[in-house]
Amino acid sequence: MPDQAVWKPFRDFVIRIEQTGENRYRVRGRTHDNREATTTFESPFGDKDLKIFLLTVGQPRRTVRRGRVPQPVRETEVFGRALFDAALSGAVGQLFASARHDAFLGNYGLRVQLRLSGAPHLVNLPWEFLFDGRDFLALLPDTPVVRYLDLERPPRPMRVTPPLNMLVTISAPTDLQRLDVEEEREKLQEALQAMEPDKRPHIQFTPNAQLATLQRTLRHARLRGNPFHIWHYIGHGGYDPDQRSSFLVFTTRSGAPERVDGFQLGTLFGGYPEIRLAVLNACEGARSDTEDPFAGVAAALVEKGVPAVIGMQFEISDEVAARLSAEFYTALAEGLPVDAALTEARRAVFFMPNWLEWATPVLFMRTPDGQLFDLAERAAPREAPADKKPSRGAPAVDDAALERLWIDASAAYYTDNWAEAVDRLERIVAARQSYRSAATRLETARRMLRCASAYDDGCRAMEQGDWRSAVALLSEVAEADADFRDVQRKLQEARRQARLAELYEEATLLSQAGHWQAVIRVFDRLHALTPDYPDPDDLQRRAADQIEAGERQAQAKRLYRDGIEAIDRGDWAAAEQALGGVEAIAPGFESTEALLQRVRRELQAAYPPRLVTYLAAEPEVIDEGGSLTWRLQVHNAGQADLRDVFVMRDRTAVEGPLSLAAGEARMFTFRSTFTAAGQKSRTMHVTGETERGVEVTSSVTATATVRSKPKRTTRARDRVSASISIEPETATVVAGRQLIWTVIVRNDGTVDLRRLTLERDSREIETFTLAPGQERRFTSQSRYTTPGVKEKVVSISGSAANGKRIFEADVGSVEVLPSESRRSTATPGTAPGTKLASAATFREYMKSLGRQHRSAPCPLCGVELSNFVKHYDKMHAGEPGPVPAGFSPSSASKSQKAPSPSAPAPTYRDRLKQFARDHRGEMIACPVCGVPVSTDNLLRHYDRQHPGAVGSQPVSGSAPAGRSSQRAQAPAQSPATAYREELKAAIKEFGPDDYVYCPLCETTLKASNLIRHYDKVHPGEYRT
Repeated sequence: MPDQAVWKPFRDFVIRIEQTGENRYRVRGRTHDNREATTTFESPFGDKDLKIFLLTVGQPRRTVRRGRVPQPVRETEVFGRALFDAALSGAVGQLFASARHDAFLGNYGLRVQLRLSGAPHLVNLPWEFLFDGRDFLALLPDTPVVRYLDLERPPRPMRVTPPLNMLVTISAPTDLQRLDVEEEREKLQEALQAMEPDKRPHIQFTPNAQLATLQRTLRHARLRGNPFHIWHYIGHGGYDPDQRSSFLVFTTRSGAPERVDGFQLGTLFGGYPEIRLAVLNACEGARSDTEDPFAGVAAALVEKGVPAVIGMQFEISDEVAARLSAEFYTALAEGLPVDAALTEARRAVFFMPNWLEWATPVLFMRTPDGQLFDLAERAAPREAPADKKPSRGAPAVDDAALERLWIDASAAYYTDNWAEAVDRLERIVAARQSYRSAATRLETARRMLRCASAYDDGCRAMEQGDWRSAVALLSEVAEADADFRDVQRKLQEARRQARLAELYEEATLLSQAGHWQAVIRVFDRLHALTPDYPDPDDLQRRAADQIEAGERQAQAKRLYRDGIEAIDRGDWAAAEQALGGVEAIAPGFESTEALLQRVRRELQAAYPPRLVTYLAAEPEVIDEGGSLTWRLQVHNAGQADLRDVFVMRDRTAVEGPLSLAAGEARMFTFRSTFTAAGQKSRTMHVTGETERGVEVTSSVTATATVRSKPKRTTRARDRVSASISIEPETATVVAGRQLIWTVIVRNDGTVDLRRLTLERDSREIETFTLAPGQERRFTSQSRYTTPGVKEKVVSISGSAANGKRIFEADVGSVEVLPSESRRSTATPGTAPGTKLASAATFREYMKSLGRQHRSAPCPLCGVELSNFVKHYDKMHAGEPGPVPAGFSPSSASKSQKAPSPSAPAPTYRDRLKQFARDHRGEMIACPVCGVPVSTDNLLRHYDRQHPGAVGSQPVSGSAPAGRSSQRAQAPAQSPATAYREELKAAIKEFGPDDYVYCPLCETTLKASNLIRHYDKVHPGEYRT
């Protein structure tokens, strides 16, 4: 077996093709780890196309065995690319590219297995020409191409002691073109003489080409205990269209030709499983019938049990046959898999050079890994004769010396000094194999020494930027010891850098091929992995310039065509405008200059003095915050000269006064920067007059598209503005009733406003951030007990992202009426006694009010209502409220008229509100959950965490207050925990993509990431 460090292992990429209709096929691709993809295609070749290709390139033989291959032609690449695009397109192509990338990173080969049993019409296509646009797959050591027959009981490698035994049959019938048997024998022996003696197979020739002789020779070799492993056939072959099967030509006793088909030959070899390989050097030997995939001799032998068969699909020259045999059998004797050995032989032919015949061999295989033989080491040489002195053994070492060596070895072992450890342990094992655990520890030390060496080489490769070598070396270390130092981290980085280098290499190749859009896509992937990946060759800018130039050329072609069409119909004005646009965006384009001169002469003769203008934006699409150039062409299309010509934008002259002679044109450029996304238009006005005072004007408009640029929210030159309002500005309320104030803060500018602080009645309410166009609403309740005019003053202060300060304020007022006036509006029939009911019972009471009264005041806030339940669900959801003493949900019905509410009784929330007013600035324990909270934030905490809940009476003081006897005592939270809970509640007001500022470090981040940021950066911190 070959050393895996020298030869890569292979993993399979299976391509299974099935016919689904006339000339239509389905391709299923599968990787070794069972990732799958499917696509469909139509055969890119008709029968005529295939015949022309075979005649031009392959010239497949029918009755002539030897021949010359034509010189290299372009047709092979075109044909191979068409095959590749058909079978490896779409999702299968993407899966194949991913598998090749994984194979590169994993340092293994990718065997391309073609399974064509479901598409017999495609069997005869020369799939060995598969061409990915850069390489023929069959010529690459990493991607051998085999035709795999998926049969039961795949064979295992056979244990063989070299040399391999090869049986050769040369068939020369009398009635066909005569082959010189001795010459053919000498050619094969001469080819194998080029092999190294210890790798050269032992060759035996059959006395004749009779099928019976072949059978006897195989039987006798088995009886002698020296069976044959390889059968090599040299002779004629053909295809019988009547029987629809291919055959080999053997001879009778008289020397006449005798046809032997694949079924007969396969039956013979079925009794000799030691035959692991058959090589058919005959015309049509690899051909298969389009209906039966096993009709070809090669396929039939594989079906009957031969693990691998190589046939020739085209003619092969003598020198190529010699080189192919020598290289193939040499690689096979070195222990390479049969497909890898054939790839080496193909490459040897290609480097002769011979540009076509490397594709002649076709490999049919049924062994899953291509390993035909397990080559054993040769037997050890016999012992020296008795008269020679025996070699000295290892010097004797006493126990004390072994103990010292063991201590030194252990010290080196545990300090990772692997070289010294190996040296000491080898000396111990040489002296006494069974001493303690020296043998086991020696194996470990050797492995760690190899890991250390490979690790150091991998690190050096990383320093030198040789990422592929680094991946290979570090992968070797990781496979040997996954925990060795930091090999996993370095291997991950090496693979990432290798992927980046591969992407940049792809961008370079695409750039050289002129695929500019693909270059941009590759750089998108590059920047997704590493945003600042260097571009020393300036590929991305060149690609962008080429794309922009292509767009300009396309626009110029379109305008040029419009100008020609306008000239044909005599529309000189339209022609002048279209051709003027061509001159503006692509000066010197084709015959634009000459045509413009003619058009302008026609215009001067046919029309009075006038101006023709054309305006274009370059580029037409920019990103938000970018700049573009407006190109304005002004042409005096009249017969008279013009004076006092002004170019105006937004009623402001930007150029002028100028003079324009008849037929003269001038070009003006202007730069614009746009900070907001959308369609942007620019209108330019040009005015002038003739010598006689005739005024001439012209206007032109062009548009450009400004694309949004995500995550960019600040620009120093942008406008900063904010507004604040309070609703209602004026209102009336009955004394003792609640009034709801609404404060609206809006960012009217174009930059973020940070650390905005809302103050109400000189008290800070909340700190927050607003994006451009965003607004926040804040509500609060007030209850006034004394008549008069009451005012509510709110202000907002903060700073914008560009450093400007913000301050706005507003005032709302309310007239508080005496309580008698409110009671005079109460609905008759109010119950004299009330009780505090639960939220569910109070909602049923509100529903009964809605059924019986068209309008009535809300028992909780006093607002005049017509839709009671909707108001309750929106403004007081979950709050208990007063109901008449005799009211119950079961007794409420449509026939009973519910009395209208009286003045509302104080709720639990009202008591909390009054307590907070009396104890401003104190830290208390929430009487519901026990969380420490400031009295300034008590109502906000209650509304967010416990709406409608009833707790104990709040207690003044910083220590956690006791809970009501109705609830279990809750453990007090730490201030940091309480602060974290407040942060979690606060971010609920923001969307997941809104940006906020951390109140501790002022870092800008998404609202959805605030708690994660707090836990990682500020654990245990809080702010009162």
